[in-house]
Amino acid sequence: MKKVLKIFTVLLLLFVISPLSLRGDVLDFDDVLAEDNGYIPDGYGGFDWMNFGVVCGDCALGSGFDTGTVSGDYVAFNTFANVASVVNDEIFDFNGAYLTAAWRNSLNITVAGYKNDSLLYSTTIVVDTTGPTWFDADDNYNGIDRLEFDSFGGKDVFLYGSGEHFVMDDFEFTPSAMHSNPSPGALLLGSIGVGLVGWLRKRRAL
Repeated sequence: MKKVLKIFTVLLLLFVISPLSLRGDVLDFDDVLAEDNGYIPDGYGGFDWMNFGVVCGDCALGSGFDTGTVSGDYVAFNTFANVASVVNDEIFDFNGAYLTAAWRNSLNITVAGYKNDSLLYSTTIVVDTTGPTWFDADDNYNGIDRLEFDSFGGKDVFLYGSGEHFVMDDFEFTPSAMHSNPSPGALLLGSIGVGLVGWLRKRRAL
């Protein structure tokens, strides 16, 4: 009996805990095919990118491009401080991203989620140049096909740069299909659980 329980515990760790820790795909912008800076090409991560560029974080030391670099050496930013968007032909779930103000403290960023041009979600957060702020979609930005980032306001704090630019790193998303279909591991674990219950009932009946 104890041996069976040990086996079931191991399977639980393999097929339940591990998938839960991998919430989705993460784009860190370090594998974008660009030189020191440039536009993020359509198709990167399966998305179309409008008004999004990529730049090395240490190209502007002390600014939000530097402090907002969470992983690797490169970050995304909204070119010319324009409204930037991420579009996919298929619906997806937006899990979150690290956002930082490039030049201005108390910068506002409105993150809007759309499906078929209908606004489903909209949240405004305030970020600074001193470090990244994790925008947690909190399972709200599900089933969308377009994200828009609109930055505005704030006060310039750097003498060598200005503007309502924001910096983004570690863009995390999940294709909605992953939620609609159980994973093979979950199905296998469920089958094993049902079999274990039946086996225990037979042993008690003997």
